[in-house]
This record gives sequence, C-alpha cells and structure tokens, in this order.
Amino acid sequence: MESGIDRAKQAIDSFLLSAVEETMENMLFEEVESDSDAELKGKKSFWARLPVLKPVCGTVTMIIPNEFARTITRDIYACKDQNVNKTIILDTVSELIHILAGCLIKRLVNESEDFELGLPESGTGSFRLQIDNSISRVFAIGEKNLRVIVSDEIVRYAE
Repeated sequence: MESGIDRAKQAIDSFLLSAVEETMENMLFEEVESDSDAELKGKKSFWARLPVLKPVCGTVTMIIPNEFARTITRDIYACKDQNVNKTIILDTVSELIHILAGCLIKRLVNESEDFELGLPESGTGSFRLQIDNSISRVFAIGEKNLRVIVSDEIVRYAE
C-alpha cells in the first residue's frame, strides 16, 4: 500500500519535471529529461538555494557543474566565454533557481493560493545532500545535467 509521503513524492516528481522543463526550454531552448540515477558530470559546481516562505517554509536547491553553468550564462547573455565571470554565473544560477522554484510552487498550490519566495543564496563548491524525505533528482539537458533538491518540508506539504 502506498503511503501519503510516497504519493507526495510522486506529485513533486511530476511538478519538478514540469518546472525544470518550463524553465530550461524557455530560457535555453533545450529539451529536458529526468535522469534520477545519473551523477552530475564534473566535480566542481555552482549551487543556488531558494527559500520558500509561504504557504510552507522549505527550500529548493539547484546544483550545476561549472562548465554547464558557464555555458548557460554565456547563452543567456549572448556573450563570449572570456566575458563570463564567477559573479555573472552566480547571478545566473540565482535567477534560474528563482524561476524554477516559482514554477514548482505554482504547480503545488491552488490557483487562488498565494505563495512567497525568499532571496536566493548561491555559491561554489560542494553541497551536502540531505538523506531525509527530500527529493533529489538529476535532469539531463542536452549533453549536460543538473541536480535539483526539494526539501522535505515541501514534500510533506504536498502530502
């Protein structure tokens, strides 16, 4: 028998795939595939975390390998690689998580329900994955991939 948390995780999986597809297809014109068993390509990464403040307190986090983050930034700003610096990449990753989290939460709440997002935090280097009821998925976008983590508070809200 399927538990409420299992149903919630399935719902979040579906909403998350739709949110990543909408974000990446609109911004990068790239198709997205869920590849939950994959590992991120590249050891060094940029990450961004966005707090969800309403209707539930939780976080949505995205981890993008350095080279993919650089490519995304270059493509979005239509600039040459030498003009892409760490500050611009961090801004891009922060904007992406803001759009992605908004797309996700918009699917999670009723149309008449308001939601509120906080300010993104971004950085470089390793990011500790949580092993609780959080959902962590890897998405293939073209030949590259990224990881999105939805905190257990948001998963429980979907229950």
